[in-house]
This record gives sequence, structure tokens and C-alpha cells, in this order.
Amino acid sequence: MGELKISYSPINVVAVEKRNSLSFLQTMFELYRQDRVVLPLDPAALVTSPGLHIVERLDCGAGSGWFWERHAPRHDRAIAQISMTSGTTGASKPMALSHLALGDVTNRLIEIMGLDDTIAEYVGVPVTFSFGFGRVRAIAAVGGRSFLPSRNFRVDEFAAMLDRGEVNSLSAVPSLLRVVLAQQDRLRSIGAKLRWLEIGSQAMSRQEKEAVRDLFPNACIVQHYGLTEASRSTFLRISSESGAALASVGKPIGEVEVKITAEGRIAVRGPHVADGIVTASGIEPITGKDGWLVTSDLGHFDDGWLHFDGRADHLVNVGGIKIPAEAFEEKLLARLEPGADVACAAGKDDLRGEIVVVAHRPIDSGGDGGGDVDVLRKAAGDVAEEMSIRDGFALLPMAAIPRTETNKVRRHEIGAAYHAWRRTAPEAGRAGAGAGGDPGGSVRDEFVILFGDRVKSGSQSFAALGGDSLQYVVMMLALERHIPQLPEGWDARSIDDLSALAQRQTQSGLKQRAGHLVPDNLNSVRGLACVMIVALHVVGVKADEGLRLPLESLWHVVMDTFTPIRLPLFTALSGFLYAAMPATREGFPTFARRKLQQLLIPLIFATLVFWSLRQIVFDRHDSLFWAFVDGYQHLWFIDALLMIFLVVGIIDTQIRSRLAIWWALIAAVVVIYPFVPDVRLLHLKNALFLLPFFAFGILLYRTPGLLRNPWLAGASVVALPVLLAAQFMPIGVGAMINVDLMLRWLCGAVAVVAFLRFFPRIGWLEMLAVYSFTIYLWHPAVNGLVRTVAWRMGIENVPFLFSIGLASAVLLPVVLHRIMLRLPRISMLFIGR
Repeated sequence: MGELKISYSPINVVAVEKRNSLSFLQTMFELYRQDRVVLPLDPAALVTSPGLHIVERLDCGAGSGWFWERHAPRHDRAIAQISMTSGTTGASKPMALSHLALGDVTNRLIEIMGLDDTIAEYVGVPVTFSFGFGRVRAIAAVGGRSFLPSRNFRVDEFAAMLDRGEVNSLSAVPSLLRVVLAQQDRLRSIGAKLRWLEIGSQAMSRQEKEAVRDLFPNACIVQHYGLTEASRSTFLRISSESGAALASVGKPIGEVEVKITAEGRIAVRGPHVADGIVTASGIEPITGKDGWLVTSDLGHFDDGWLHFDGRADHLVNVGGIKIPAEAFEEKLLARLEPGADVACAAGKDDLRGEIVVVAHRPIDSGGDGGGDVDVLRKAAGDVAEEMSIRDGFALLPMAAIPRTETNKVRRHEIGAAYHAWRRTAPEAGRAGAGAGGDPGGSVRDEFVILFGDRVKSGSQSFAALGGDSLQYVVMMLALERHIPQLPEGWDARSIDDLSALAQRQTQSGLKQRAGHLVPDNLNSVRGLACVMIVALHVVGVKADEGLRLPLESLWHVVMDTFTPIRLPLFTALSGFLYAAMPATREGFPTFARRKLQQLLIPLIFATLVFWSLRQIVFDRHDSLFWAFVDGYQHLWFIDALLMIFLVVGIIDTQIRSRLAIWWALIAAVVVIYPFVPDVRLLHLKNALFLLPFFAFGILLYRTPGLLRNPWLAGASVVALPVLLAAQFMPIGVGAMINVDLMLRWLCGAVAVVAFLRFFPRIGWLEMLAVYSFTIYLWHPAVNGLVRTVAWRMGIENVPFLFSIGLASAVLLPVVLHRIMLRLPRISMLFIGR
């Protein structure tokens, strides 16, 4: 008789496209409820495992934002999903995970962190992998909510949401937290608002853990150690431990057990371990008969704490001395400033067989660039001496450390890069491996942080990417860390050009010039000015406009009180932002074209729209010719800005202006303004009145000492209410100080200083600042529509009409702006982009 053959049926699975989106989460949880086995797959991936049979393949749509659904974990032995291992050391393998395994991880995570239904987490890692999806499972189990960012983890977005109280929790891997530590000034005043933080399992020094704890003093901070096949095997509660324990990866909790084998490998046992690898003959267990999973990770216990010593397959054999790459990396990070981005791997060496290759990017430790590499070389030398390999290491500058989507280091790629570099680098370069660093890599990263996936190649520039004046300030400050002498017109230069410039200046040892003072409340003040303008038009400039109230009513009195502040503040801030992104002689054609696109095109279109609406709704017979020639309704301000930009651009490019020119311009306008006739052409006189405020904004940017001066700041706070009250003095007294002119110029300037120095940061105002042009352009149409509907419904309550008019006139243009961003063919007409 022949041998009896047993056939095994493949596991039926539903393949789900891996996409970091709400759709992915909803699909995964729905399939769990249907008791179907899920296989998350990359969009173009092919399944070659004969043990799996894909019965359906589901695509997931894009979409970021809040995930609110509640899902209780299951604890049965049924297979929940097939997870592919990360494949950092070879081909990925399909691991079968039961609901019991997933549920055990969820329960232990909730227990160690004390999660409850108040958690609102910024999920800073992809939910398509076990770390991120594990976070969402735990949060959904307690009834909390998870926020998926649209462009991956961004420090500025997270900081803003934390400041506004929208999030109170964060999940991140150490490499992302190094970005946070490098920008910790953004979070220093608000870090206490964070309540929970989980850190993924990567090498992280004790000093870095302490720095994170100091930044978030009230958070429950937990780091875990685990694998795809045994997620979160140990936990280290960084927020409550100290001393040597912080150098460990924690202890197991619950039913999980951990031990070290005779070969020094970490072994784990517990309900969280995967059932096994899916093969053609069924699920092949990855544990022994005793239930222990012996990993490829090296480790040891110290006083009950598990220490991860690297992977057995990442050992570097330096002349017979075996060094774990991860261990060298962790010791090195402990000697560097928080935020250093380095990774270690094995590299071929003719003399020793292998050496430790230290791949690095520029380290932002406050030095001048070149000195940072010296610090890195000395620190690496100290570690090498401690681990008895002396000079058995080399520094390798890389534009970016190669990592997986979950930020695990692809160490074999570092080794390959070092091999290629040794063949092509000149002898002098090899001898000083890593002496130069790669500031250019950081330049590229700054663009990616700001623009996300819009950055496609190094030939793009800030201008080509469509950066606006607010983004200009952010990018300028970021680039000055890498390019100490940032040139004018940098926004028109390609990313590759700026990267090369960063390399040259770092190697030349150039120091950064005294930086500009950019108030962190700039956007809040700009948003406030926008709201004040909208409020005026909701009430109405005249008695027969807006809410149609008598001019002596309290509403008009309040609006009149702030007349010296509204447009002067808005105009001065425009000047401040212009100074950050000024016209240059070489770049004037680009500057002029950009302003015409941003202002003139939507101005022409909006003029046609508002002129048509007034003819249809109010049966007005305004001249279309004069609507364009003199500036129609509120749109005259856009005409004025265009003329101001033209004048200022000419001064900057042709006269090569110095600070004295701007002071002289302000003085000249103040003197000649009373004698200028009020010509009916583009509101020229109004533009002339606003020009000094624009020039004052330029001075505030180019003379940082003005805003830093405590005496000027104090005087502005005292003078502002006095100047506002002076508007209501008796005519005879008012004439002595020329209320109509001098007071308004002085009051406007004082208001700009006072608000930029003392107005608080307010999250929703910062958001509105981004849309301020669109809001200004379209708010009268929205307000008029809402007010008309309310009146026809019989609503006459003035406070209610004011509230809904203001809210709709501010928020609906924001909605319009976001819609237009998805309609690039017509967006230029509506929003100037």
C-alpha cells in the first residue's frame, strides 16, 4: 500500500488593502464582527503562501480624522487575522493570530496604562501595523477616540491639537520622538496636558526616555518590547521608573512569561503568542511543546528587568569580537543629545572582516553643524573603546536612515550603502568617514514635514510647491537651522540647490545670523483681525447695511471703537509676512506674477459675483465699469493691497532699501496724506492711509528689537486704551491731536505691538488665519444670505442674528476653501490658489 497522504484546506481570508485611514479601521473591525479571517496587504502585494486562499480583496479609501467606534475584544481561539512579519531580516512570513492573542494584548495594554473612555489619542504610527492597530483596538475597547493625521505624524499639528485640548494621548516610535525632542520648544509650555504616551520597541537611551518624561510630566509613559508574533511581551512604565530600570525594556505582566535561553536569546510564552506560520500543510507552531517561543533577539535580565541586546542576526564580528548592532546603537544614543538620528549595522572591512557602521544624519544639538559630527565621532569612539573594538567603526553620512513603515531600521541596507560608498568615495573621504554629515538630508526632510507627499523630487522649490506667506515663515525658521546664511530668494531655489548649500555652509563652519523674531501668536492675531473685520460687516458700516441698526446704537458704537485697530492690524501683519518673503530684483517677475494670481484673479471674479448679486437681489444698477475702476464694496481693500505690494516691491528691488527708507516712507505719508485729493480711482487715498501700517509691519520683522523691547511693549499696553478712548473726546480737544489722522495711525501702530506681544495663542483663531483671505473675500455673501433667510423666518433678535451671521460668515468660507483645494481647475477664481 502507498503512504496515506493527508491534505489540508487553505485558510480562507479576506485581503484588506493596507492604508492608514479610517476606512481601513472600519473594514477590519467589521470583518472581525463577521468572524472572517483578515489579511492586511500592501495594495500591489501578491500572496504566495499556499496555505492561504483569498476569497475576497477589499480596497480601502483614504480619509483621516477621528475614529469613535467602540469594539469589545474577544478571547476565543478562532483565527482573527494573518499578519505578515516585517521582513527586516529576510522574507516576511504569514503569522496566524487568534482573537485570544489580540484580546490579551488589548487587556494588558489597558491595565498597564490605566486607559479610560476620556482618551483622545493622536496616533502617530501607521494603523496598518501591529503597534498602531493595537493602540486603536485598546482605545476602542474603553470607548475612547483615535485621531489619524492626514500626512503622518507632524509635530506642529500634534502640538496645536494638544494645546487646544483636542488630544490628550500620543503613540510614537523613538525615531519620531527624537523629532519631538528636537522641536521641544513647541511643546514645553503644553506638555503637561498629555495624559498617555506609548512608545514602540526600538533602541532608545535612558537619557532620551528621561527627556521625554520631562517634556510630558503628567503622562503615563509606557514603552513595550515585542514582535509581530508576540506583540507587547514586556512593558516599561517610564513615567514611574528611574535609574537603571530605564535602560531596560521592562517586565512582563498578566500571563506572559519571559526567560533567557542558554544561548542568550529571549524566549516568551503566553496567550499573546501567534498560533504559528501558515504553510501548505496547515499552521506550523512557532513554539516548542512547552509553549516557549525562542526569538532571534538577544537579551539579559538585571534585577528582574529585561534588557534587549540586539538581534542575533545583527551581530557584528569585529576581529572575533561579536558586537550586537542594537547594543552599540543604544550606548551611542546615550552619549548624544536627544534628537540624534543614528543607526548601526555591520559593514565589510578588509582588515577586521566586519566593523560597526554608524549611519547618521545631521544632529540638531545646537552646534554649528560640523562640530556635531565631531561629537558623534568621539561618542562612537568611546562606545567602541568600552566594547573593546577600539577603532572598529566608521561613520557613514546618509540622506535618510533606511527604515520600514513602522520605523524599524533596515540594517542590511546600511551595510550595502557602506559597501557602495567604500568603492566610490575618494581615499580622503574614507579616512574621515562621516566627517561631513549630510545637512542636505535634513533640508529635504523639512520640506516633507511641511508639504507631505506633495514633495516628489529635489527639483521642486518652495514656490513651486505653492507655499504661502505663513508657510514661508515656518520653513524659513526651519531652514536656518541647516543653512546658517539663508539667502534671499531661497523660496525659488530647488530643494537640491538648498541641500547643496547646506552642505557647503556646514563644511565652511558658517554661523547663523541673528534670527528674526516671529511671535508664536502671529496666527492668532491674524485670525482675530479677520474676525473683527467680519463682525463689522455683519453689523453694517452704515445704518442701512447689515443688521440695519441706527448709528447711535451700542452695536455701531462698539464697532466704531475698534476702527483704528481692524484694518491697520490686518495690514501690518501683511507687511510683516511680506518682509519674511520679500520681492528681490532677480525674482521680481515671479513675485509680481504670484501676487497677481493670488489677488487679482479672485478679485476680478469676486467683483463680478458681488456686482451680479446686488443687481439681482437688490435691483441695484451699479456701474460695472466703476466696480472695477474704484474697487467694489469691501473688495477695495484687495485693490489697496495690490497697489501697496507694487510700491513696496519696487522699493525693495530698485532702491535696495534700508531700514531708514521705511521710516522715511511712514513720515512722508503722514505729512502728505491730508493734501492728497480723494480721487475716485482704486481707493488710492485709502491705500495711502494703509501704507504706513504695511511699512511698520516690515520694520517689526526686520528690526526684531522693536518687539523684544520691554519698554515699548509696556507703553503700548498703557497707551492703547487711552488712544481708543480719545476717539470720543469733545471735538475741540480731539482737534488738538488730529483724531481723524494722527490718532488712528498711532493707535494702529500701538495696537500691532500690544497684540503681537500680549495676545494669547488661541487654537481656533490660528486655524482661521490660514483661511483669512478666503474669509475676507466671501464673508459678505454668506452673511447676507444667512441674514436674509433668518429675517424671512421672522427672526428679529439682534444678538442671535449677529451670532449666526458672524459664525456662518467665518466658517462657511473655510468650507469653501477646503472644497476648492480639491477642484484645482477653478480654485484660482475662488481662493487665489
